[in-house]
Amino acid sequence: MIAALIGLTLAQDGASGEPAEGLGLGCLFPTRVILKEGGGTWRFRAGRPTIVLFVAYWCDTWKDMRASVAQVQREPWTSGVDWVVISTDGRWGELGQDWKQVLRLKDTGQQWTTGQITKVPTCLAVAATGAIVARQEGTLSAQGMRRVGTLARQSLRR
Repeated sequence: MIAALIGLTLAQDGASGEPAEGLGLGCLFPTRVILKEGGGTWRFRAGRPTIVLFVAYWCDTWKDMRASVAQVQREPWTSGVDWVVISTDGRWGELGQDWKQVLRLKDTGQQWTTGQITKVPTCLAVAATGAIVARQEGTLSAQGMRRVGTLARQSLRR
C-alpha cells in the first residue's frame, strides 16, 4: 500500500534461478567499472546496503529532490548505508555543503544507463547481497527516500 502511494516499485520474493546483473528489480547490481569524480575508478561490491541515484545535475526534478536526499542523509539510520550518485550525462554538478560523504561517479558513454535508466532521477535500493530490492523513477520525497533506505537495510537482518 505505501509503495503504491509513493510510486515505488518493489522486487517480488520467490524468483527462481540465479539473478542476472542489471538495473531492474531482482537483478544483481552490475559490477562493471565506472569513473570516479577526480579520477580513478569504482566497482560495486556487495556487503553493505546502498542507495544509488542516477541523476542529471542540471535537471530541475533532481534539483527539487536533492534537498530531501540531503535531509535523509543526516538521519541516524543512514550510518550503515552507502550512497552513490551517478551522473547519467557524464557532467558534474554541485551537491551542496549539506551532503555527507557521497561517492560521485559519471557514466561516460552511457554504458550503464542506455536502455536501463530512462528517467532521471532514478533511485535504486541495493541490498547488502547486491540485489536491487526497490526502484523509483522521478521525484522522491524524504518519506519515500526513508522507505527505500529501509528496504535496503532490511537485508542486514536476514
